[in-house]
Amino acid sequence: MKKLTCWFIIAAVLLISTPSKSKELYLFCAMGAKEPVKEIIKAFEKENHIKVFASFSSSGRLARQIEAGAPCDLFISASPLWVDYLKRKKLVIKEAPIAKTRLVLVSAKGFSAKSFKDLCRAERVALGNYRFAPFGKYAKEALKNLGMWECIRDRVLLANDVAQATMWVITENADSAVIYLSDYVVFKEKLKLVGIFPEKSHSPIIFTAAAITPEGERLLKFLKKKSEIFKRWGFEAVSH
Repeated sequence: MKKLTCWFIIAAVLLISTPSKSKELYLFCAMGAKEPVKEIIKAFEKENHIKVFASFSSSGRLARQIEAGAPCDLFISASPLWVDYLKRKKLVIKEAPIAKTRLVLVSAKGFSAKSFKDLCRAERVALGNYRFAPFGKYAKEALKNLGMWECIRDRVLLANDVAQATMWVITENADSAVIYLSDYVVFKEKLKLVGIFPEKSHSPIIFTAAAITPEGERLLKFLKKKSEIFKRWGFEAVSH
């Protein structure tokens, strides 16, 4: 009996001292990749029995939160620049491009825009805040290169993220917006597609994932295996 009790004690000590595998992960993701990432999270949770808590916002805001110590295992940015920012802070253990998309001009159903030139007639144009939302930076770059920035700069509404800019157009609080093609795909029944910006008019729009922890690296590998989900949501494949 004493021998049996001793074995129970040893087993209990081993159970307590053995580090358990993580049962939850924290994912920070740019708003522009929300829909495919939500779908991938469900698949990951089902396959691995690990809960993933996701936060969606602009890339810059999420990067600043990670820098400030917010719990995060994997960060998905709409621009490699914010991944580079965290690398300089020595917070990234591995990174990889996961998808790319295009930049488009959309308008409200009630605004008769047929070409990029019609943007100059808009009273309110929704763009991302260039300081922390990459889609705003891409948009400003494209509009400048196409010679259209000066005609709209005084009528720009700055959105915190691409979802907000899109919603302003849907609710007709803005006449037009420059957003990602992948976001237009989500709301195409409520938006009018005016045109796709030439690829050479702006920097490549590459969504990049950065593992902050070893657990995040596991989720990163899973993301890369599910590239077909990104394609269904209007993204293009990117070489790793």
